[in-house]
Amino acid sequence: MIGTLLLVGSIPLDTPQEVFETFGAPLGKYLFAVPDGEVGPRRHWISRVHYQVLAAHPELEVVQGPAPDENGIERQVPGSVKDAWWFRVKEGVARVRFGDPGWRLGYARDAINSYFVFTVMRERRVLPPHLRFQVSIPMVNSVLPPRIFPDQHDIEKIRPGYEEATRAEIAKIVEKIPAKDLAIQWDCSTEVQDAYGGIPGYALEGAIDRNLEQVRNLSLHIPSDVALGYHFCFGTLGGWPRFQPDDLGQLVNLANAFITASGRPRRLDSHSDSGSHRRIIFCSAQELEATRCSRLSRRNP
Repeated sequence: MIGTLLLVGSIPLDTPQEVFETFGAPLGKYLFAVPDGEVGPRRHWISRVHYQVLAAHPELEVVQGPAPDENGIERQVPGSVKDAWWFRVKEGVARVRFGDPGWRLGYARDAINSYFVFTVMRERRVLPPHLRFQVSIPMVNSVLPPRIFPDQHDIEKIRPGYEEATRAEIAKIVEKIPAKDLAIQWDCSTEVQDAYGGIPGYALEGAIDRNLEQVRNLSLHIPSDVALGYHFCFGTLGGWPRFQPDDLGQLVNLANAFITASGRPRRLDSHSDSGSHRRIIFCSAQELEATRCSRLSRRNP
């Protein structure tokens, strides 16, 4: 029963306690790990990093941000790709750097705070004792996609520093949360789009390989006792799915390349032993919240 279900992260509730009580309690016996719901600003996924971290960075300039709403009030979250945050590296900056290692991006802070709630809920037997605490973090190339940099040369100036800051966040999380209690999930959307040749100006040939360096530089630093996973997403900005491929073959290739680069012996196959394509099971937290049901609905991709 354990490991039958996976919650990839975002849940439409306001606090980790609500998430653990609403979903962790009824679904816990089916789960290997439970996320905190990516509550608060993290529900905005990469946009949260854009407006909280990048927009105020002294080595970056904001080229554009989301337009105000119909009442003229600021919006921090874009409604479409055209309305997204855009940035430019300031003249004379060769590499964008991020200070306050381990805390600058906010992922370690939120994980440590939510883990405390997790341990309390487990001690009170709201959550079953086998559950790990799941931390979901967007992969570097997804946080910094080519579409948010009008000057594509800026990408290579910012990604190394952001990767370093992400590695520091992971180190802090691993330092503060016991490995036996921890599961880390990398969220990958731009990487999936790139693997299918969906990023303008980037060739399909070599797409998977150009996304592997970040995996090697981050996942290999995660202790083997910490559970590690990847969430490959077709994207939601402007509507879900942002794009939908004809088949999942290239996604399987991407997943296997990431797993290999992680140094952990696992492999996916795009076909079952009988030769038929495997089905992918999807369920949104919104559906679960609406139905208040512990049974997952199943949809074909």
